[in-house]
Amino acid sequence: MCGFIGQISETKGGRDLLRALPWLQRRGPDSWRIWSSSDRRISLLHSRLAIVDKDPRSNQPFCDAQAGITVAFIGEIYNYHELKDKFSHYHFRTGSDTEVIIAAYVDYKTNGLSLLKGMFSLVIVDEKLKKIILARDPIGKKPLFLARWQDNVLFGSSVLALAAVNKRPVEINTDVLNHFWENSFVPAHTSLLSGVMPVLPGEVLELDWQGNLLRETCLEPEKLHLYNGESLDEVNKTVKILLENAVRSRLTHNPQPTVLLSGGIDSTLVCAMAQKICHEDKLTNLQVITLKSFIPLMNDEFYARFAASRLGLVLRLVKLRTDKLGDSIIKAIDLQDEPLGMPSFFLLARLVNAASSYGRIILSGDGGDEVFLGYGKPSDWYEASVVKRTNKTNLKYGPEIPFWMSDWARKTVSDVLVGHMLAKVDRASAEQAVEIRCPLLDWDLVSYARSLPFKILAHGGRTKALLKEQLSGWPRWFLERPKIGFAYNLRWHWALSNFSGLRETIDRRAMDTFEKFIPPVLQRNSADWRTKDIFRNFEACWRLLVWSRFLLHLDQVPSG
Repeated sequence: MCGFIGQISETKGGRDLLRALPWLQRRGPDSWRIWSSSDRRISLLHSRLAIVDKDPRSNQPFCDAQAGITVAFIGEIYNYHELKDKFSHYHFRTGSDTEVIIAAYVDYKTNGLSLLKGMFSLVIVDEKLKKIILARDPIGKKPLFLARWQDNVLFGSSVLALAAVNKRPVEINTDVLNHFWENSFVPAHTSLLSGVMPVLPGEVLELDWQGNLLRETCLEPEKLHLYNGESLDEVNKTVKILLENAVRSRLTHNPQPTVLLSGGIDSTLVCAMAQKICHEDKLTNLQVITLKSFIPLMNDEFYARFAASRLGLVLRLVKLRTDKLGDSIIKAIDLQDEPLGMPSFFLLARLVNAASSYGRIILSGDGGDEVFLGYGKPSDWYEASVVKRTNKTNLKYGPEIPFWMSDWARKTVSDVLVGHMLAKVDRASAEQAVEIRCPLLDWDLVSYARSLPFKILAHGGRTKALLKEQLSGWPRWFLERPKIGFAYNLRWHWALSNFSGLRETIDRRAMDTFEKFIPPVLQRNSADWRTKDIFRNFEACWRLLVWSRFLLHLDQVPSG
């Protein structure tokens, strides 16, 4: 999925960026390149996963010497063919989507970035205007951080890469500790490291040659469709068109289309759409993958089998290896950048690892719950009285959040979506050189859904009503089943080996940091923890494990 880092230096440096390479090459194993401005003040390092155009001429940082523009980015621009037609006067030298960023900027400066539809984080260095532009896609699918440490101004896709280049030890932002322990992730509007802040979804920052902030603007693509009072039947037709467009664009430059199928509504619908498009466009046959249940044919596996059979697809079952489970867990956790304390990260990381043998690009149903009201009950999403709201955040995540959404719903579609779900998907996939594409988080689809009234999104008193309409004719027991999640009980299975590998990994500093949260039975040397106490307090032990590995990485990067 690629990774990059940049530095604004008073000392005309740049070679220090190579210290970040070990943290970036996991995301981009195909090639890497370092670039510096003519005065050596600005340096960029990009590590590439070649997807759209594998020609070495498309390696980044990508330069247009005549325009004085250099770009480094991660992600995909899904409408780049359309933009190439729009900017046909620009002399394109490659088949990559990177060049459309330069073309848009040359014609419209930062306003041109709103033409981009996809998932991305990027930096543009404008040597003529002596500006550095940082931007992140408006949904927030790809990470981007800005760090200010002593005389160092750094930016990039990984906080650990930033810390490696800084050389000096960095401090933990203690303000986020409570949130991490309670929610298992770092809030999307801040960072775990002092001096570091994320570029927010849709944010465009213009910096001068010394790294000072000149201007902050918002990137917001044109909304293709908005609700205008049409009937429910018309809404369903529009949703179908937008879904097909979203899936089709994500099958572009996808030599072996692969879908993660859990048997839930979201992944089943993506799978059905992908199968239809592959057939119509005469693409390679669709590959469908699911996680094999710990207990045969139980939970999600049963529904995935049914969905694949109904669609006439061969389902490939991925069985996670259970030997040396502790080692596998540590390996998966080490993919994280900022720590993620939910055990489901391990399962997703291992599933992606197994699925990577089928191809580098995987489609998933992520985002359906947040866009089409999939969690809880429909009433949980609605708050009739605006006065009752306590959520005062001014942060913007994607298209405007509907006025009728409750505080819980607003948090779910913003901070939880970006800080938890998107961060989990990005780390579990990109850090293993795999690209997960999420059609249900397509800008045109999300902006249309956000414009719909509650009574249409939840018509019939159902969650995800509009997505279920797209599966008309499927049995009610399949459409209305309760959410299950991963069908693999990690706690039980690891307990069979007495949690081998866990106790010796816990760092005393992690226990000291979260002392007030730790259950009394765990407030002893971790080597003395009893198996039954770990089992009963598994989530607390998992968070301590994740935090311990993060501390280990911080110990490593200053001397990296």
